[in-house]
Amino acid sequence: MKPPLWLAGELKTLSLENPLTLAGKYQHALGSSGMGLWELNQQQKTVILDQGLATVFEIENSNESIKLPLNDWYKRIHPDDLVAFRSIVEM
Repeated sequence: MKPPLWLAGELKTLSLENPLTLAGKYQHALGSSGMGLWELNQQQKTVILDQGLATVFEIENSNESIKLPLNDWYKRIHPDDLVAFRSIVEM
């Protein structure tokens, strides 16, 4: 029997019949953390949030992802971080 692998509190036993790929491990870790991902589209000036991050920001969404105008995303960034974030995004 192979030793178990703990992923953020979820016990998984790996075997040849149940291998976890790197992407699978990442998805388990991300899902267990209660966090999410966002992606910037500079050309369209939008931000795409996955369901996890939409939940963190309490955005009602029934899809896998949600697209927000960049100006709406700016409103969700802590004021202490906004200047630095905008300088990177608007390069």
